[in-house]
Amino acid sequence: MEIREELERIFGKDLVPEDPSPYSTDKTGIEGTPLAAVLVEDERMLVELLNYSNSKRIPITPQGALTGYSGGAVPINSIAVNFSRMDKILDIDEKNLFAVVEPGVVNKRLREKVESLGLFYPPDPASLDESTIGGNVGENASGPLSYRYGSTRDYVKGLRLFLSDGRGIEYGGKLLKNEAVYNILGLMVGSEGTLSLWTKIYLKLLPLPEERCLLYSVFKSLEDAAKAIVDIHSSHSRPSAVELMDASSVEAVERYLGREIPGEIVLYVFVDGSREEVKVRTSLLKDILFRNGVVEVEEAWKNIEELWAVRRALSPALNSLRDGKINEDVVVPITELPAFVRFLEKIAKEKRVVMGSFGHAGEGNLHVNFMFDTKDRDEKRRAWEAVEEMMDYVSRVGGSPTGEHGIGLSKKRFLGRFFSQEELEVLKEIKKAFDPHGLLNPRKIFP
Repeated sequence: MEIREELERIFGKDLVPEDPSPYSTDKTGIEGTPLAAVLVEDERMLVELLNYSNSKRIPITPQGALTGYSGGAVPINSIAVNFSRMDKILDIDEKNLFAVVEPGVVNKRLREKVESLGLFYPPDPASLDESTIGGNVGENASGPLSYRYGSTRDYVKGLRLFLSDGRGIEYGGKLLKNEAVYNILGLMVGSEGTLSLWTKIYLKLLPLPEERCLLYSVFKSLEDAAKAIVDIHSSHSRPSAVELMDASSVEAVERYLGREIPGEIVLYVFVDGSREEVKVRTSLLKDILFRNGVVEVEEAWKNIEELWAVRRALSPALNSLRDGKINEDVVVPITELPAFVRFLEKIAKEKRVVMGSFGHAGEGNLHVNFMFDTKDRDEKRRAWEAVEEMMDYVSRVGGSPTGEHGIGLSKKRFLGRFFSQEELEVLKEIKKAFDPHGLLNPRKIFP
């Protein structure tokens, strides 16, 4: 009996799609090979599926909304296990400041729910309209506000986990501090579904900030903007987000939105908090910007969401420049940022490729996109050469190949540049301890 037919017999045809191809890829476009797809609805069903997987030694690949950029949710000769139907907000605890959710809850839905109660959940990936909390946990997603508020890992205070053999265990809960035993939560967040699966997530919330201001800043050069970022980072101005857009990114958004965007190089500096502290920090930040050659600064107090929409449109907008895109999200030490953007401009010119770089520059995290015409093999080759040289550069200065997209399939070949063989072996031993038969999300992360 075929795997899909066996799963239909166990779970019913409604939960085992006849055609698994919609669950075969994510935003990378890498095509996987799903043996079948299962739409998980509850814990009981998940345990039954894990028992089936374990008894037959058939791997499974967990999925959310498939918005990732690393191929982490792409099934390779495995069963695609989609959690989108487990989408209940189980609890909003306004006294303890906690939300308890199932993994299929969409990020934006949770944010809007807690904001209606005067609360705040800061992690805000660009895909927040689609991406699920479970996927955010798997990739340790963040977004612009991570500069001040941190990434998903900083808000996950409890998980109900299921191991590959079907055992369910729970670590943490509605606790702001918990130093008992190993930091299992820290290990699971960002593990890309290779160590366990989760059905319940406890998230710390914050009070909603009283005031917000966005400084929309225009620069003549990418290097000047990068120098301003270094000064901002070492100051006492404490912005909540520092986001950079290079000239190609601005051009792409203009095409995508069909309207002019002020400036050539744009730096978003976002501040929130009490009214008084926002006023003080905004003034400090403007002084720093003007010391670093800013051409123009617009203070936005009301139309902030409209300006953020420009930033969030960047990733799809870049497709208007070329139909091929290699999307990387590397990280360098903050002080290396001016030299790094110089290097990027140099390598794009040498390789004769279009480059769009943008992102969470306040953390040294840039989304660097090398664009190419898919019909032009030589241009595609040059774009990949640019990626290779960039990864070498980032490794040399003590950086990381990813700040929030994860390793998945697309970045695992770079790991040897950032980790020694001994370090990789220790990571593999951790994987084996939690998943001895290699059934959870196979062929991800490790080269």
